[in-house]
Amino acid sequence: MNKLIPTLVAVALGAPVAFSQAYSYEQPLNPSGLLRDSQLWIDPSGQNDLDSDAICWEDFEFAVDATITKLRWYGEFAPSLGFEISFHHQDPNTFAVQPDLFRPGAHAISEEIYTNFSAAPAGGGLWRFEVDLVTPLTFDAHTRYFVSIVGRTPIAWATWGWAATSAGVNGTFWWVRGAHMYFHLGESRAVSLSTGDGWREGVSYCTAELNSTGRKAAVAAFGSRTVAQNDLMLTANNMPTSAFGFFLASQNQGFVAQPSGSQGNLCLGGAIGRYVGPGQILDSGAGGQFALTLDLNQMPTPTGLVSAMAGQTWNFQSWFRDSVAGQATSNFTDAVSLSFV
Repeated sequence: MNKLIPTLVAVALGAPVAFSQAYSYEQPLNPSGLLRDSQLWIDPSGQNDLDSDAICWEDFEFAVDATITKLRWYGEFAPSLGFEISFHHQDPNTFAVQPDLFRPGAHAISEEIYTNFSAAPAGGGLWRFEVDLVTPLTFDAHTRYFVSIVGRTPIAWATWGWAATSAGVNGTFWWVRGAHMYFHLGESRAVSLSTGDGWREGVSYCTAELNSTGRKAAVAAFGSRTVAQNDLMLTANNMPTSAFGFFLASQNQGFVAQPSGSQGNLCLGGAIGRYVGPGQILDSGAGGQFALTLDLNQMPTPTGLVSAMAGQTWNFQSWFRDSVAGQATSNFTDAVSLSFV
């Protein structure tokens, strides 16, 4: 670690790298959870409904402002007419967890029919679905919203079940035509939303220390762990503004508190590589954040660049400049571990 500091000082900086903050919200699948019907019969004549018609709404709330472009959900095999997906505000006239459906003038934020989406087996007869939203949608931080996913079937009395999650806390808002009622169910639905940077990958570990902003800097990985796709981006945020730093990589985890006088913790061990090539030493800019798109065929090590291989696990962390009481120092983000496939 002693060799990192002079290297960082010696390399000239380029312009700050600006990017929209990568973010994903995930309510993962609970394979043993209850399925809830969420489908509409699409009568070929356009004249009739069925008592089996049902709709689920699931609430979500982001920790930051985010513009979402991708949606993922889990359920039974897709109905042949695709899905109707809509987003809604919280009903402003109640504290109950309830979408804005009943107020005069209430309308969906967005409502689209999707017939093109990806589907992959998720085990236990369930499927994972993903779609790119027709129009990106921006949601405010710390504000409750709802998403509804409804299967569209031409077969009378056929149903489509939306799978449950192990993470939701507010339950599901549910309507069944034949019951002439709305219900609030105890379990939540499996759904995830993401920015255009893709789904968050890897497992976070280690603990960052507070930096001069009063926050702990965090690293995250977005994109794909599939080596052949070579589509992975690292982000670091909650750093001081206009601070420069770079990402570190190693196939080993470790822990060294305050290495070389740093205020943070080094969470990597073994042979630690540094992303210090052209354009890889980054400036956190006005937002206190930066990002780097990785080339998985050029992973840094102390002895040169190597290719990541399927079956390998790599760990990543960011190291950045900081100051305490006017004295120059440095700090670290937490770390993220990714197992490549």
